[in-house]
Amino acid sequence: MFELITYFLPVLILTVFVFVQQKIKKNTQNEELITKSEDKKKVKNLFFILFLIFISIAFVTISSFHSYSDYLDSDNTRFDLKILQSCSSPDQKTVATFYELSGGGAAGWVLLRVNLRAVEAPFSEDENIVFELRHVRHVNLSWENDKDLKIEYPESAEIDKMIEMFKGTKIVYEKIKSRQK
Repeated sequence: MFELITYFLPVLILTVFVFVQQKIKKNTQNEELITKSEDKKKVKNLFFILFLIFISIAFVTISSFHSYSDYLDSDNTRFDLKILQSCSSPDQKTVATFYELSGGGAAGWVLLRVNLRAVEAPFSEDENIVFELRHVRHVNLSWENDKDLKIEYPESAEIDKMIEMFKGTKIVYEKIKSRQK
């Protein structure tokens, strides 16, 4: 609802703004309705207030155009993060993490990613991304050996990023048939 208001309210205010401006011009030319200087001052003040409201709402509207990762949730985080699977290599030196990023409320967004990093390295949702996809709910991670990671994903997935070699680890991708509902 807020998005709807921020998009259409500036248009409405601009329309009123232009209407009042045209009315002032028409009335000052005809001098029929506005004759007292006090009335002219009131109309000009109203005109100025409408202009300030329009500029304020336009600023809020323009500043709300960001990429999905810049949206703020109610707790001032950019998104919700949910780790769905984590899998360490057999030698316990590397870890692959499958996680979900989401945000934006009712008209929100969801990204699924796989992060690959050294076990001692801190997890970061924006770094070491080897696989990014959308429109699915499940990915399976498994290690074939210390340097070969296997990622199984549904064939219905929309792939945004797919890296086959990352810091000495070979990544093998396998499409799996989507489960029937």
